[in-house]
Amino acid sequence: GIAVAGSNGVASVIEHLKMELKSAMLLTGAVTLRDLSSKFVKF
Repeated sequence: GIAVAGSNGVASVIEHLKMELKSAMLLTGAVTLRDLSSKFVKF
């Protein structure tokens, strides 16, 4: 991750976060970030 691989690690972590966000948006039907809200979060 970030501490192990320096700037490459940071880039890798950001890329993984982007992929997770895209997956979440597909699963919820969100087309844009504005489509997301707290209604998609369960505790």
